[in-house]
Amino acid sequence: MTDTTPADPNEDGTALHQRIAELEQQLSDAQQRLQIFQETIDSLPLLLYTTDRNEQIQIVNQPFAAWAQHSIGDLVGKKLDAIFPAALVGQWRADSQKVYQSNASTTSEQQIDSQGQVRSFRIQRTPLHGSDQQIYATTGTIFDITAQRQAEQALEQSQRILDGILKHAPTVIYVKDPSSKMLAVSSMYAHVLGRPVHEIVGKTEDQLFPAEVVRQWREKDRAIFAQRQPVQLDNVFEVDGEPRDFFSVQFPLYTADDQPYAICGISTDITSIRQAEREREQMQQTVIEAQQSALRDLSTPLIPIADGVVVMPLVGTMDSARAQQVMETLLEGVMRHQARTAIIDITGLPIVDTQVAAVLFQSARAVGLLGSEVVLTGIGPEVAQTLIGIGADLSSISTPGTLENGIAYALRKL
Repeated sequence: MTDTTPADPNEDGTALHQRIAELEQQLSDAQQRLQIFQETIDSLPLLLYTTDRNEQIQIVNQPFAAWAQHSIGDLVGKKLDAIFPAALVGQWRADSQKVYQSNASTTSEQQIDSQGQVRSFRIQRTPLHGSDQQIYATTGTIFDITAQRQAEQALEQSQRILDGILKHAPTVIYVKDPSSKMLAVSSMYAHVLGRPVHEIVGKTEDQLFPAEVVRQWREKDRAIFAQRQPVQLDNVFEVDGEPRDFFSVQFPLYTADDQPYAICGISTDITSIRQAEREREQMQQTVIEAQQSALRDLSTPLIPIADGVVVMPLVGTMDSARAQQVMETLLEGVMRHQARTAIIDITGLPIVDTQVAAVLFQSARAVGLLGSEVVLTGIGPEVAQTLIGIGADLSSISTPGTLENGIAYALRKL
């Protein structure tokens, strides 16, 4: 027998209300989860968007919306070609097709004009699968790698510059760490050492040089690290079998936190400079000697005034060195001119000490030994007393009072 009792409408209404309440709660939970999801993707340090197979935008995060210069509400539901330039959409479409065809994530890098600046982006696209395992959408995550690429380019440029300096600089350059391991060397360093660069870099100085030399270098290295000051020194290196002069400077290199981590040394070949200095010194010495000779000639002039007669007028201060020069010049001149009479005029000498007087007297005697006569003119009272004081025998020396009288005396004897 079938129960035909009609359903209680109150019970059905209660069940319906319960179902509606459950659905509302599920909707609220879903909305809350969606809000959490949105806030989560908004907080990511990258741009994120999702498009379906029709290139319709389904999800974007706030960084993507800000980059696209639209609100999230303006973007969701729109197709890519309604928002972005055709060239950019075409590139994204091609990349998305690779995802659909390979059923795998892809990564690409693009230069995109962003708000008037060309920036570098790395874009990773990931397939999203439905319950039937078919791809129904793709998610793109976009990383702004402009700063990274700029840093890489700056590093590459710095490395090219450093490599160029080390390869082409006509100087010995090296960098070594505290253990004396060679971190970098120039081509000239390798040439001086007679080994290729790759056989030097990575080795310690103990493996390259005599132990005693390395010991001395390490003491200097410790001082450089401790004092944090550059040092300068001269070195002699043998290059192609020939000793060469080098001027070297060594200084510490520092980390970002100002800690010394290595020593750089730069040595410049100054052989040609040293040679030029030596030649200049030799030339300077030659000039000095020539000047001294000229000064001697001027300070002790010997003037032939007639055949067989020479005159030496002395002016200024007379010391023992000049007096000795007087004797040498007088004797040489008497012989050269074959003079029978040599007149020494000392009128211009304000002071004649005993030593100078003795040299003058000895000069007279030496000229006499050559068969010539010395006439001494310009003798004042003080000089006369000095000559007497040293016991000079003036009997063989004519002493006219003035140079004029002396010349007249010499000419009468011709």
